[in-house]
Amino acid sequence: ILPAVRFCYASALLTNVNLQGSVAISAEVAADGRLSGAKVDGSLPDSAVIACIQGFANRSKLAAPLKTPARVNIPIALSPGG
Repeated sequence: ILPAVRFCYASALLTNVNLQGSVAISAEVAADGRLSGAKVDGSLPDSAVIACIQGFANRSKLAAPLKTPARVNIPIALSPGG
């Protein structure tokens, strides 16, 4: 998921070098590790980046959880220097 977040954010930095904020990805993890129902919230003031992250999250796969259904919450801080 982090490479996708970096891709979405880096793309937005091309037009707004001062873009910064945080996002939190929450989703359910299926038995095979696939994420579903991903929701992205946060303080990042760019709806295109939020939509980009959400799209990638809904196509992502993590390690299979020990118990299903499982939920993940992933907080991420984004800043031009970080």
